[in-house]
Amino acid sequence: MQRKLWILGATLLVLWCMVLGAQVAYAATTGVVSGAVTDSKTGDKVSGVKVAIISEALGLSFYGTTDKEGFFSVTAVPPGTYTVTAERIGFRKDVKQAATVVMDQTTTVDFALEPTPIQLAQERVEVIRSPLRRNETSDIYVVTRETEKQFAAAPGVLNSLFAATNSRPGVNPDGAIDSGGAGVLHVRGGWGNDIAWQLEGVPMYESLTNTFGSSLMSVGMDKLEMYTGAYPPEYGNAVSGVFNEVIKRGGTKFSGFADLQLVANPTLDPNANAGNLWQPRADFANIEFGGKSKKLSYYVGTIFGKQAFVYPEDQDLRVLKFWEFAPTQSRGTDNVFNFHYDSDDRNHWQFLFANGSSGTNFYGFEPTVFPVSLVNTDADTNLARYNVQKLEWTRRMRPGSTLVARIFRYDTGVNWMMPNAFFLQERRSINRGLHLEYTGQLSPKHLLKAGGSVYAFRNYYRQGLTQEFFMTRLGAPAGTTDPGEFVVPMAQIQTGFWIHDQYKPTSAWTLDLGLRYDSMNYRKVSAPEQTLSEVSPRIGVAYSPNRRNVYRASWGNLIWFPPARAVEQVYINAAGGASVQAEMIRGNVFDIGWEHMFSPAVTMKITPYWKNVTNFNFMNPGPPPTIMRTDRMESRGIEFLLERRMRDNMSGWISYTNSKTRMSNLNPANLAQMADASWDQEHVLSTGMNWRINKWELNPSLNYGSGFPYGLGTGNYFPDPDPVAGESAEPNTFRTNPNIVANLKITRQMGPQSQLYLNIYNLFNNRNAIYQWPAPGLAGTNPYLPMNAAFGWPTQFWPYGWNQPRIVQAGLRLGF
Repeated sequence: MQRKLWILGATLLVLWCMVLGAQVAYAATTGVVSGAVTDSKTGDKVSGVKVAIISEALGLSFYGTTDKEGFFSVTAVPPGTYTVTAERIGFRKDVKQAATVVMDQTTTVDFALEPTPIQLAQERVEVIRSPLRRNETSDIYVVTRETEKQFAAAPGVLNSLFAATNSRPGVNPDGAIDSGGAGVLHVRGGWGNDIAWQLEGVPMYESLTNTFGSSLMSVGMDKLEMYTGAYPPEYGNAVSGVFNEVIKRGGTKFSGFADLQLVANPTLDPNANAGNLWQPRADFANIEFGGKSKKLSYYVGTIFGKQAFVYPEDQDLRVLKFWEFAPTQSRGTDNVFNFHYDSDDRNHWQFLFANGSSGTNFYGFEPTVFPVSLVNTDADTNLARYNVQKLEWTRRMRPGSTLVARIFRYDTGVNWMMPNAFFLQERRSINRGLHLEYTGQLSPKHLLKAGGSVYAFRNYYRQGLTQEFFMTRLGAPAGTTDPGEFVVPMAQIQTGFWIHDQYKPTSAWTLDLGLRYDSMNYRKVSAPEQTLSEVSPRIGVAYSPNRRNVYRASWGNLIWFPPARAVEQVYINAAGGASVQAEMIRGNVFDIGWEHMFSPAVTMKITPYWKNVTNFNFMNPGPPPTIMRTDRMESRGIEFLLERRMRDNMSGWISYTNSKTRMSNLNPANLAQMADASWDQEHVLSTGMNWRINKWELNPSLNYGSGFPYGLGTGNYFPDPDPVAGESAEPNTFRTNPNIVANLKITRQMGPQSQLYLNIYNLFNNRNAIYQWPAPGLAGTNPYLPMNAAFGWPTQFWPYGWNQPRIVQAGLRLGF
């Protein structure tokens, strides 16, 4: 029977690959549990011990047996919290509780069994006292559902993973209003399109621009696992970290909840909101349920939301950059279906389906009115959508050896239609892939991981100016074509191979050695095919002299393939529109770290880092979005995290990042000049607490940023003269005011899964400006804004983004 299942599984994989094509899928979404068992009296190794790894909440169980050296290893264990037991006749049964498994990491659980002449019914139960992860050589941060909930009321990021990432060090959001207040995430100085976003191992980025290709909703999120530095070689194609979202599983019993959220700005008087760009209104409905039936577990989650933004009548609408559009109404939905099936003890199948869409109406610029005014038109819209289908097969060949095969299809697209303004854009990316991976515990000292994968991309892109723009703005006759309009039906094939050996010479030392090879073939329209390839090594070491301290160091040579649009269109240079040849983006990341346990509930992690990226590129959000390229980027800083696990009904964290990011001039004539990156804040602080009092739960949190640089010298990439001196002596030598936002969530438990809650974002209604941008209107002196003469706006400075006004979110969750 097993032979038939093996043949059937292999046949299905081959057939699906023939239908879908192929694509890389990165690393596994499971971890390893290993350890040693000794005799507590003699210290001798104990063989033949049965080890069980059990999660009652998830209905999962895994088993292993110690070898002659008293060692056991169980691979392909899903992330979560487990109870691990060790049992053998002649010894007292030992139970370890609260063993946490993390994606692609090894969790060590050691036992010292007490010998006894007879098998006693009693057992020794112990909670794992040290939360330190002694085998990690690269820093990984984990955001749980509980942490993410504290930021759920942030404007523009309601139920979004953006909110979850802000609680960890190394992440600096810029807060731009063209992203609904969420901004773009900058990890260790990089841009958002340098991050590898994943959904259970499926890459969630659009290959045309290398930006995330979904709304990144947190519906169904069990945890978010974040590498900010030199991540393991299982991952590739990213120079600013890897973020992987792990989806919930169904438990042993059917259960779920329905959640209704209402959001509003309680200050309705427009005059009282002077200086605030919009007054948000929002409604969200969320339903999640799951369970288990024999060998099948299932989880289903869905969320639907609608937001509206009302402008005060006396608002100076010129605060918008002239190429931006402000959302007046948005609506979206996100759905996830996660099925796990165990056909027998060795074969496990996962079926994951996720899709979502979001649409937005805009205030568009009326091109026939001078000075330019905003008009509300249903014709100015944005529609984004994505769809994921994934099938994963896990074959447990033995407790310490696993084979994983994964195939998937990922489809994402965006349409901007603004006929009453001047811009339209359509883009779509279809990604298909196959991933094979082997994990084997070769010996107590060697854990080997190896794999290969292949991508297939089909990309479609079209953008241009509308006919109305040509006729009304430029006076061109009807039928005039837009020379900037183009269509890109580009195809890409990416292959990757990697090997990772984790070696433990002693119980205190861990050494990671990894090597990865990646190749990308661009099948362009306007030029012959182009192939880029690179070998990228990774090295990491961890030393844990005792249970209270872990010292780490890691280095990685990371690569990021240029986006398809950059290769087809070549990079756009901000200074005069010159083009340069598309090249591989290369980064070197080095960090050292120290993790210390003050008590079983309180830990601290400090990680100084340095990163250097050449051929660095980033997105000018536009519209139209433009890929900017600079010669190099350097970032250095320190990450700090202090966490308290739940104890005495209290948990919390303090996350701090100190960073300095500089990048070279975009002007080819002045590449040697370096300046502070405009998105860099030197100090970023996030802190939060969970305090439970009987049936009440309080979650205060706070985010602080020290301000963004502005003011650039002659010939640099952002033409912002200083408002007082005209031009600054050095680029970006001025900074905006610090920004601080305090939040509060109050929850009243009504039952096991039922609660009534209230979220208050920006508790003290702080309205500091957090970004600056110059007024378009430097006609004759500003070559970067060639259209501004037609708008006739005066030269001045104004805030580009704000801390949004106080927002109140009320919700009711009903469990079933």
